[in-house]
Amino acid sequence: MLIAEADVGAAAPEGAAVAEGRASAGPRETDGELPTLLAPERLAAAEATYQRVVAEFTLEFRLASALAYVRTYASPRVARLLHHTGHVQHAATERAVDTALFVYELVHHGVDSPQGREVVRRLNAMHHRWSIPNDDSLWVLGTFAVLGPRTIDTLGWRRLTDDERQACADWWREVGTRMGITGIPETHAELADLFRAYEVAHLRPTAEGRALLEASWDVMTSDLPAPLRPVSRLLAAALTDEPARSALGLAHVGAPTRTAFRLALVSRGLLSRTRGTSVPGWFTPGAPLGPYPDGYTLDDLGVGEHHRHPATAVVRRPRPHSRT
Repeated sequence: MLIAEADVGAAAPEGAAVAEGRASAGPRETDGELPTLLAPERLAAAEATYQRVVAEFTLEFRLASALAYVRTYASPRVARLLHHTGHVQHAATERAVDTALFVYELVHHGVDSPQGREVVRRLNAMHHRWSIPNDDSLWVLGTFAVLGPRTIDTLGWRRLTDDERQACADWWREVGTRMGITGIPETHAELADLFRAYEVAHLRPTAEGRALLEASWDVMTSDLPAPLRPVSRLLAAALTDEPARSALGLAHVGAPTRTAFRLALVSRGLLSRTRGTSVPGWFTPGAPLGPYPDGYTLDDLGVGEHHRHPATAVVRRPRPHSRT
């Protein structure tokens, strides 16, 4: 999920790490358990609100998740690490579907459920063997905590309330804390500011990012409503702001095109609301999906013991003999 499933391994490629972590935001340690941040009653309230928001804005949530997934390729350090593992290039469907399912399982069951704890445990196993800078992890967290509400505000039939926006931030703050991310801002506004500052400072086009985007594109667009698939690149460009759009190599889209896409999606949401309908099947745990025609369990998700995809051969060139 974070770092789009940054797969387990011993060390990051040169340039993909290492940076000092920010000061801790004050997670509460429990005996033999994951660190936690929010008081139980506050977490329960935030989670209930977030689950309601996701159920109400299912299409917007799924679209935001897809945009968040590919946006990670805009960070040179993140893209370099993902490209190094080879999983996106050689198993694009599995990586995209697994990332989505990890998020869906967490939202559906809740962070403190047995399923939620297992998801976090598996994500930590995949992330913690890499030396990932805390700033990178904070930014990837923001692709969910910031872009999700922003997409709903832009495309939904109504804007979120301040309380709903903060509940989304609180829920992701709790998830991030349990994944060992530190220095997570307390408010949605502060998190959005930090997210923006990282993007201005770091997002740049790279060959690795372009390769990852091309490898992922067909998988990401397959989840879109059929009428949108032929114009998926224009849609992604219209819904991605700068500097991420240029860093991903997406075309510049004029204001009329951006407005047309947004009006079409907002109108769809209003029409569904009027008819009392929603996107069918928001999520059914364990149901057949993509690479899992017979259904899945949590044990099926992730990269297992392969910190790099088996197809990613490591070629070791012999060192030239030194002259004496």
